[in-house]
Amino acid sequence: MLTEISEASLAQDQLMLSALAVYISGDEKDEPGPGFYRCAQHLGRLRPDASEDERKIFWGEEVERCYEQYRALRPRQRDA
Repeated sequence: MLTEISEASLAQDQLMLSALAVYISGDEKDEPGPGFYRCAQHLGRLRPDASEDERKIFWGEEVERCYEQYRALRPRQRDA
């Protein structure tokens, strides 16, 4: 399912919305699973031989792109 979400969000907004899906417990808490990186490689967004540091940087950039994209769509709060 996350691959389909990534494909759709990539086509629509040029970002991988699945970057926001992370483990909620365990040693990898708050990090994406290996499927995220495999999907990014499959979609041509990440080199297959990317180092661990490159993978983390890529993920962080995708998360930031998601926040930026959807922050722009959020209605502004009116002053009370």
